Amino acid sequence: MQGILAHNYIMNTEYMSQDTHEDAPVCKGIFGDMQVSYPIGFDLRIIYLEAKAPAMSELLENTLNRLGIKFTMIQGIAAAPGKKYARMGARITVHSEEAMQLLYSEVAKLPGVVSVI
Repeated sequence: MQGILAHNYIMNTEYMSQDTHEDAPVCKGIFGDMQVSYPIGFDLRIIYLEAKAPAMSELLENTLNRLGIKFTMIQGIAAAPGKKYARMGARITVHSEEAMQLLYSEVAKLPGVVSVI
C-alpha cells in the first residue's frame, strides 16, 4: 500500500490544480460505484525507483507466480539518463476481488515501488 499512498500523495500535492472544485465527484473505494465482473484482464503498471530494484522484471514475475496470477510481461521502460524512475508492467487476469486486493498489496511491497496502477 505504500506505493499507492505515495502515488496519491504526489497526485494531490504536485498535480492537482489549486482551483479544484469542492463539489467535484469523489471516487468511493477502489472501483468507485462500479461493480467489477471477474475474471478480469488488464495491464498492471508499476512505477519504481530503478536504483532500488534493478531486477524488477524478475521480482514482479516471482510475485505474480507466487500469487497464482496468469500473466504476460510487458516490456519495461528504463529510467531516462539523469532520472530515477522506471516503468514495468504485466498483462494479467484476476479472478476475484480478494485476489485483486492481494495483488496490489503485494506488488506495492516490492523494493522501490512508488505506484501501482
